[in-house]
Amino acid sequence: MNHHLEEPGTRSLSEYLPTGGPEAPLTEANIVLLFGCTGTGKTSFANIASGSGMQVGKGLRSSTKHLEATNIFQVDNQPIVIVDCPGFNDTYLTETEILRRLAEFLTTAYTSKYSIIGLLYFHNISDTRVGGSSFLHMNLFKALCGRSALKNAIYVTNMWSEPPTEDQIMREAELHDTEKFFGAALIEGAQMVRHYNTRESAHEIVRKLLGKGPVITKLQRQLVDDKMLLENTDAGLIIGEDLEDDLRKQQQEMTDLKEEKDKALESNNQNWLRRLEAQEERTKAKEEQLIDQLRALKSKTKMQSEII
Repeated sequence: MNHHLEEPGTRSLSEYLPTGGPEAPLTEANIVLLFGCTGTGKTSFANIASGSGMQVGKGLRSSTKHLEATNIFQVDNQPIVIVDCPGFNDTYLTETEILRRLAEFLTTAYTSKYSIIGLLYFHNISDTRVGGSSFLHMNLFKALCGRSALKNAIYVTNMWSEPPTEDQIMREAELHDTEKFFGAALIEGAQMVRHYNTRESAHEIVRKLLGKGPVITKLQRQLVDDKMLLENTDAGLIIGEDLEDDLRKQQQEMTDLKEEKDKALESNNQNWLRRLEAQEERTKAKEEQLIDQLRALKSKTKMQSEII
């Protein structure tokens, strides 16, 4: 049975994470969090490792709309729970919504003293380039972890061919050696591994985290210990700056469209004017969505979690 971790509420973590019977109380389970863009194989990894049946997305559409926990399973006789987090380029949720849900979960986990032993970041090795979105999410992951938690972080490259292609091996080296990709985090103690889509491979990755002890992320310390607002945390600042940048672009586009509309009116070109008005309507809608996301990021709602 899988469990969805949902919106702000009043339930404790123990009510929505699964239990594994008297031999594996939740307070003694080792929790592993999965991060990465949509389509990088996070949910498949969780299913393979645990024997669970989470829904896997097809194509570029995400199936992980919420944080979702597996059943408890064993690796080297130690109880493990995997929590699959929505990708920050989720099909259905905004980045602000996802960050708030992560913050709520991490806050509850910290105050309830549950044991998070690792954070896995998934990357599709077949992606031919690391675009702006992927780069943003890499930075967000590092900000969420903080330097001290990177020793419990593993970058998992997925979707390997058999045998690996030369291009994949070259991309792996670039990810490893380039500071703005994985390089800086690896210097701070993070690891980088390949996943071969088997249970043995998944368990070997989890095994690298056993014995490290629980980790406290920077986002948890900032929200709970420092009582910071989400917008002022390192992770919140990254999302906020990205939203502000997108908003400026939309506002500039609105200014450009107004100038184009004036020209269309002067020339009495009705077809051109109708196209510009339709584009203006779409741009205005995007602008309003970004404003809503910024407002949600700055919401002072207390961080807590529940499961419906």
